[in-house]
Amino acid sequence: MQIKSGATIVNLNPSMRPALIGCQKVFNKHDTNFVITCGLDGAHSAGSLHYYGFAIDVRTRDLGNKLQDCYQDLLNELPGFDVVLERNHIHIENEIAFKEQWCK
Repeated sequence: MQIKSGATIVNLNPSMRPALIGCQKVFNKHDTNFVITCGLDGAHSAGSLHYYGFAIDVRTRDLGNKLQDCYQDLLNELPGFDVVLERNHIHIENEIAFKEQWCK
């Protein structure tokens, strides 16, 4: 796992740990570096789970023609997580854990 310069995962919620492990497994399978480009940093929409430590963004530019296969493998590897293929990254969040902690 690599963290882009300036990206912050300090205080990432522990419920995100399985996503980190799963991402590493999938990216290893595709022989590509797993790079977190955003954690609790950056500008996001109001209410984004990034601000609460329940979301990360993952670099896709190094995947090339492996992108769709990697994305499908992440969906399979990370049940319970929202895995969204964005224009220039993959967004992964744990909305279930967020609601359990914050919406009681």
